Amino acid sequence: MPAWLRREREQWAPSAAVFRSNAGLAVKTALIGIFLCHALFLINGYTSPDGTNEGLFFFWNQRWALSLGRWMMEYLSESVYNVVMPPVYLAFNGLCAAGVILLLADLWKIRSRVFLVFGSLSLVVALAVIWQNLVIHVAYSYGFAMLMAVLAVYLIFSKRGAVSFWAAVVCLVLSMGTYQAEIGFATGTVLCTLMLWCLQELPLAQLAQKTGKALAMGILGGVVYFVILQEESARYGVPLSDRGGLSSFGAGSLLNGLVENAHLAYHDFKQYFTSGPNHLGKAQLLVLLAAVVLLGLGFLRLVRRRKPQAAVLAVLGVLLPLGINVIDVLTGTEQNYLMSYPMQLMIPFVLMLAWRETAPGWWKGLVRFGAGAAAFLVCWISVVTAYATYHTVALAYRYVDTLTNAILTSVLTDEDYTPDTRVLIAGLPDESQAQKFNFLYDSSCYQGPMVFWSGTNGVLGNWKNYIYDYHGLWIGEVATDEYYDIIDSDDFAAMPVYPAEGSLQKFDDILVVKLQEDPPR
Repeated sequence: MPAWLRREREQWAPSAAVFRSNAGLAVKTALIGIFLCHALFLINGYTSPDGTNEGLFFFWNQRWALSLGRWMMEYLSESVYNVVMPPVYLAFNGLCAAGVILLLADLWKIRSRVFLVFGSLSLVVALAVIWQNLVIHVAYSYGFAMLMAVLAVYLIFSKRGAVSFWAAVVCLVLSMGTYQAEIGFATGTVLCTLMLWCLQELPLAQLAQKTGKALAMGILGGVVYFVILQEESARYGVPLSDRGGLSSFGAGSLLNGLVENAHLAYHDFKQYFTSGPNHLGKAQLLVLLAAVVLLGLGFLRLVRRRKPQAAVLAVLGVLLPLGINVIDVLTGTEQNYLMSYPMQLMIPFVLMLAWRETAPGWWKGLVRFGAGAAAFLVCWISVVTAYATYHTVALAYRYVDTLTNAILTSVLTDEDYTPDTRVLIAGLPDESQAQKFNFLYDSSCYQGPMVFWSGTNGVLGNWKNYIYDYHGLWIGEVATDEYYDIIDSDDFAAMPVYPAEGSLQKFDDILVVKLQEDPPR
């Protein structure tokens, strides 16, 4: 056996023993938790408009992902032949969540079943996971990106040698190439781990050395990511999107972002821990307050014994919201729940602080009970929110389904319809009609368009894909120019709105259903 391989085997042996000891509980908790929390999604199968437009059963829109810098997504999709498999993707994300908790438990030297259980649960019931399921065709990418980001930090901090360093760089590159927002898991884990080491009074020289390694990994990972991105963009002839400044990103834009966009990171951090459906923000605020109290007590202890470490701890605490929400700095846009996943890292972090508390026994017991109770409350409210969200999305689909059945009945029985006829439904349904008596609407974490995109994309894209996916009928494609010619014509203007008599009329080989007086443009 080569000497380098023997060294790697020796340094991984203790970690392997810890993983074997903890894996059963973490994996079982994550898998049971993710299927219980998101069972209604699997039963209903309804997604956001992205699902029907990018591949409800077969993901075909990888070039769009590449234009957003997510070049790894194509290779992940091709590994399953682009077939969309919701239960498999949920299980995969559950395993990724368990893997993250196992890595953190070893990195932070936590031997606690409570940490394994509530840490795993917190990652599989997060509101971000609800949003991930609503774009189920790429849901696997979020778990993979999270795992790679945390694995990168684990390797750089807990293992020695060039092999581990370059493996960490590769993991970071894969995470960024899959979904850039999950880079917050890497920066957040770095800052949380450095704070832990400050509390353990690690010498400043070692803190500086470890920080330097993490920075080197981040810089090299970023460079390699962008080199691969440029190669992939040129290879497929896909221009990079202007979204989030990706097409013009560089060192200068990063420095400008630190100055101009830092406030967004703190704003989103505040929003995440103070707002949300079903009083979730209040429960998450308890978690944040617990972190502040435990870090504050640790800071006071350090002030008496290690003032330099106390100062570093204070700086790291201030930087934590910025690090976890580093995507805000890079893109200059406020987050939605899909991008907020890294902030869920605060729950394992608080559990770690509670289980490493060194105060007298009664206080230690109180702290651990409080942290566990807060974590349980967040997880429980998140499960309630998941069911409310999936019910709300389902109502929108059922409303559209009822309307579509009536429209298709009129189309298929129209004397001008033949199997070769293209069908244009000129307009979009009013999805808000489905929510008039939905008492769960305010409890849902997703209140955007649920079935249709807005504008022309909704008319020309959603209708044909939705009808094919849910009703098995292909109504053909209508070009944008054809659509504008029809809705701008005098004949269309004279038509009444569906379901009035005369609301169906044929224009050449296109049977038009006028659903709105003034369809989207």
